[in-house]
Amino acid sequence: MKIEVIKLASSSLLLTGLLAFSGCQSAGDPGQATAKIFNEQVSGKTLVGEAMTRAKAENKQVLLLFGANWCPYCRALHGLLETDPAVREIVAQGFVVVPVDLGSSGGNRNTALADRYEAPVYTDGIPALVVTDADGKRVAPTKDNPWSAKNPIEAARVIAFLKQPQP
Repeated sequence: MKIEVIKLASSSLLLTGLLAFSGCQSAGDPGQATAKIFNEQVSGKTLVGEAMTRAKAENKQVLLLFGANWCPYCRALHGLLETDPAVREIVAQGFVVVPVDLGSSGGNRNTALADRYEAPVYTDGIPALVVTDADGKRVAPTKDNPWSAKNPIEAARVIAFLKQPQP
């Protein structure tokens, strides 16, 4: 019985260490950590459909933010989209933003959407950004300017991504 407890404690420490090493620890602000950015109740397909309708009406593109509520990098990127004045202006002028939950509740969610829009989540992790036109055609990232969570989340990088030439 003691051996099992020790194994469980070691596994728990190992998992905690891996999450901390990979950047998937909880955010520092407890209030921020509990706020839900990614809707865990409504399917991503429904949210994307609503965004496409709005984008057509407003002559905008759709910015898909693939991530999860437990991910501090996803929370940081979402915060940047809403709080950095330059980023917020670009987003407001040209995009309808859709946070797409990929597993906040412990399971894989909306993986068909990640596949459909070729979100680089399988190679680069989350968060991942994808731009589509109002009809759902993926226009970014291109191979020349991929979005990668491996790089720092900075306003200048997000602005460069959002301003890249769209086909």
